[in-house]
Amino acid sequence: MTRLLVDSVAFGGEGVGRQDRLVHFIPFTLPGEEVEIEIQQKKKQFIRARLLKVLKEHPQRVPPPCPYFFTCGGCQLQHASYAYQLEIKRSFLQDAFLRIGKIPLSIPPVIPSTRIFDYRQHITLQLLLVDDRWQLCFSSLDHQPLAIQTCLLFLELKDPFLANLQQALSSLSPILSFQGRLRILKGEQGYIGAFVPSLPFSPEEEHSLYQSLSPFFVDIFFYQSHQPLQPRLTLSYQGLHIHYSPFAFLQNHQEQSSAIYNSLPDLFQGCHTLLDLYCGVGISSLILAQKGHLVVGVEINQDSLSCARDNAGHNGYSIEFHLASAEASTKDLLQKVNPDGILVNPPKEGLSPLVRESLLAPSVQTMVYISCHPATLARDCHFFTTQGWVIDYVQGYDMFPQTTHLETVVKLVRKK
Repeated sequence: MTRLLVDSVAFGGEGVGRQDRLVHFIPFTLPGEEVEIEIQQKKKQFIRARLLKVLKEHPQRVPPPCPYFFTCGGCQLQHASYAYQLEIKRSFLQDAFLRIGKIPLSIPPVIPSTRIFDYRQHITLQLLLVDDRWQLCFSSLDHQPLAIQTCLLFLELKDPFLANLQQALSSLSPILSFQGRLRILKGEQGYIGAFVPSLPFSPEEEHSLYQSLSPFFVDIFFYQSHQPLQPRLTLSYQGLHIHYSPFAFLQNHQEQSSAIYNSLPDLFQGCHTLLDLYCGVGISSLILAQKGHLVVGVEINQDSLSCARDNAGHNGYSIEFHLASAEASTKDLLQKVNPDGILVNPPKEGLSPLVRESLLAPSVQTMVYISCHPATLARDCHFFTTQGWVIDYVQGYDMFPQTTHLETVVKLVRKK
């Protein structure tokens, strides 16, 4: 056992302390806390340790309400007050821009969520055979199946939905093969199930699973890889009717994603023609088209792009959408469309070098970058600031309370 003083929190949520010139990473700890730890893994430059006891608590430490918090790993900050979580996330952004982006910025407070639990629009669990019972599981911190009875990011504390679903699944025959992923979505009329089997089901297996799941869902879909277009669901947004696939990407926090979408027209004020890279089902494209912008969207997922085209049509907007990767299409589209504004919303890996280079096209005067990962955002912003761009605006949004993740919007403009 070792005593240690924690001095900061790393982006993944682990507390950081230093002793004997080695960095120690300790989950579930906060800066200023004196803790008792047990070393679990020792490397040349760092140590990973397990928290045994908090000897001196941070004043913003709170009891985590989730019974799985110390084993699940899906949340990292439930032990901190919500106000302190926001400050931790602001510091993540500030540190990333300074350390990785080499850009000293004064980061404003992160915009909070009005709901800090029960905010997720969907969760995905593995259906696995655990002790001869079919159960829905997360992967625990030690990479073992964790069958859960609730998830406080998705459900209210006393909501029995998952517990009842687990009970029904446990009656399925262990002889049959049901292994796969079940995505549970909150629809406007109730819960929706979208199942992706690990191997194709026999008719008997699909019927048996459907019978067990159907009492809990208003709709159940089974993924069929040979079908190019998956079933569509509908949600309402700012007077728009949006179709989406239960198997495709969908933002998880409706309140915060709405706030981000609503900020876009002001950020693109003065721009006429926009290229919307990674446009998904077309919500951002539609919001900008509503304000009179000429928009061209790009998306690599076929189901999402089909929904985007359909969404533009039935909402009465003429938007040109391209089924392509950003890498394959950006350079040509910039020459063809000649946009003065670019919206990029890449995955956590950020922009590839090819896309970054392409975006230096002379017609582009404004770029809005939506990011879910401060490190890759800062890396990409560093590139653009060395190529004649300046950061005009940066704002973090807490899209994922109780976790270390946040969404950030940055506006870059070309130097005059």
